[in-house]
Amino acid sequence: MIAKPISELSIEDRIEWSRFCEKLAESGQEVPISQTIPWAIANASLGAQSVLIYDPEAQVGGVLFTLPDPNSDPKWECQNGPLTLTNEPSRLAHWLVNTHGLLLETGSSHLSLRPRIRSDQSAVWKSLDVPYASENLAATWILNAAQASTLFTNQRLKRTLCKTVEALVNANFAEATLPKLLEFSTKYENFCRSKKLFTPGFQWFRTLMYQCEIEVQNSTTDFRLWLGEATCLAEAPKGETSTEVSAMMLVYQTPFSAHYIHGYQDRKPRASRLSPSALLHKIAFDHLHERGIKTYDLNGASVRLQTNESPSHTIDSRYQGVDAFKEQFGGDYVSYRQPEILISL
Repeated sequence: MIAKPISELSIEDRIEWSRFCEKLAESGQEVPISQTIPWAIANASLGAQSVLIYDPEAQVGGVLFTLPDPNSDPKWECQNGPLTLTNEPSRLAHWLVNTHGLLLETGSSHLSLRPRIRSDQSAVWKSLDVPYASENLAATWILNAAQASTLFTNQRLKRTLCKTVEALVNANFAEATLPKLLEFSTKYENFCRSKKLFTPGFQWFRTLMYQCEIEVQNSTTDFRLWLGEATCLAEAPKGETSTEVSAMMLVYQTPFSAHYIHGYQDRKPRASRLSPSALLHKIAFDHLHERGIKTYDLNGASVRLQTNESPSHTIDSRYQGVDAFKEQFGGDYVSYRQPEILISL
């Protein structure tokens, strides 16, 4: 049994958890990035407390975190977890009982689980008779290496890529370095500030990069942080200065998949036909495909599916443009059931 703060995990603990996640991936399950050690330690750099509670005998485990609040008891959350290789309710219940006892020792009074439930796991969770506080749908677009020949074939996208390549000044996709990460963080923070969006800041990015390097050094697992950048020069009317269009993005690669996590594009109206951001996604996919990565997750989509078995969901119109941008790449639309299971400790 591993039950330790993330910061106190030994190399052996990290390897054991990573091997468990590899087995999950081999079984066909997704390994969410929120349940990987580098991601958890990066979040801890923002002030979150984080623990790993993994029972190898029960084949169940999860990374949990809480944000300290001096005005209330800590509420622990397991985002997109716990992960399990078993469909036996008794094993899942055993993990919950142990987790309950361990969190009581921290002075916590609440536990929130937000698992990504596959259809064949839904009955297992419901058989435990734990309270569903709410249930929602989430979705994303995933580019699958097995379908590479059908990706990036949208005619409008092909024209955009062609125009972008013609106007391209430079493009690069490589492992993140500290100087480049600082450059990205600074520019991304300025971009987010103008649009009133959240950015985790340089410390978070730096921690994630370092923790990827530690995973690679201490085990056979392949975690990497990739940074892409591209710049184009848009033609200007005679007598006017040409317009520069640039984009940067970060991709978090785990041994199980790759995920676009943050990025921006600085594009002026005059350069509407150019998209260095789209070109970077194409370059990233080609690069990851060559490395044998099977899936490239574009990190989010507007929820569309509404059936009798799924809760209704109002699409946020602010993200429809982003969703349309991702859809044109030709990936698979994947939706998840995301209940929140609240357990009073």
